[in-house]
Amino acid sequence: MKINGYNPSGEFVGDLKAAIKSISASKNTREAYWADARHWLKFCEEKQINPVPAEDQKKKLIRATVDWADAMRESGMSSTTRVRRFAALSSMYDEICRMDPDLTNPFKSPRRERPVRERPTPIVEPDIVARMLKACAEDVTWVGRRDEALLRLLWATGMRRSSAVSITRDRLSEDGSSYYAEVFKKGGKTLRILIIGSAAQALRVHLENHQQEGGHIFTRPSGEPMDGRDVWLVVKQRAREAGVTKRLSPHSFRAAFLTYGQAGLEARQDAAGHSSPDVTKLYDRAEWRGKEAFEKMPEVEDMIKK
Repeated sequence: MKINGYNPSGEFVGDLKAAIKSISASKNTREAYWADARHWLKFCEEKQINPVPAEDQKKKLIRATVDWADAMRESGMSSTTRVRRFAALSSMYDEICRMDPDLTNPFKSPRRERPVRERPTPIVEPDIVARMLKACAEDVTWVGRRDEALLRLLWATGMRRSSAVSITRDRLSEDGSSYYAEVFKKGGKTLRILIIGSAAQALRVHLENHQQEGGHIFTRPSGEPMDGRDVWLVVKQRAREAGVTKRLSPHSFRAAFLTYGQAGLEARQDAAGHSSPDVTKLYDRAEWRGKEAFEKMPEVEDMIKK
């Protein structure tokens, strides 16, 4: 379905745009969300479906999401793209429902067909990470120290690549041999991160070798802040230098954090910034549960079988 030149209008369109603005401060992300919204609105228009998630037409909208999934599948669209579009629309409707509790999110109904990924995110094994870290150590430039700190940070905290590159010196504080950081997560909200062990040591070495007043912790050689693609390129380069042939990405480190982490499920969810299905947790004011996940994440070297 082509949307070139398609510019929907109306009160609900304004609601969607407001939701997108609330979800992300990134121009590129907002444009991607708006493109997904336009695909959905065009489908609704062609099927003469009202996209407003009112209670009296909930069933009709749920059926429409199933029909939309079928239409995208029949067009040959990859499951990855289908999943992304559904996730984007679900986030938008979530935000709209937050502003108006009388509305419901049709993209969250268990009755709709959910596209699934054929290839889940691969997990990076400890021995592979160790080889990648060795490749960083063999690079005697400050970039080697930067990449080592970045890879250890991804392993030890499970943060998204966008969160890693969002760290600035004014959001990083030292506490003995550890660091506390505030990073941005999806939706523009902040997440507290505890950096300990080898990750903290590598970060300290990087900061000592890359003195830069203020600004971002991770930068390009030009001094400009790194972005998510730069992190992906670091993972790709260090994996290639380590002789790794399997498919890896920065998200593989996040999968490893949630897989190998020895803390409880709730702590790992909190540390990763995931929302819990347990409504009670929304009212739980317990002290920082995610801290346990950072403290109990084993070092790369300790995970390698002797």
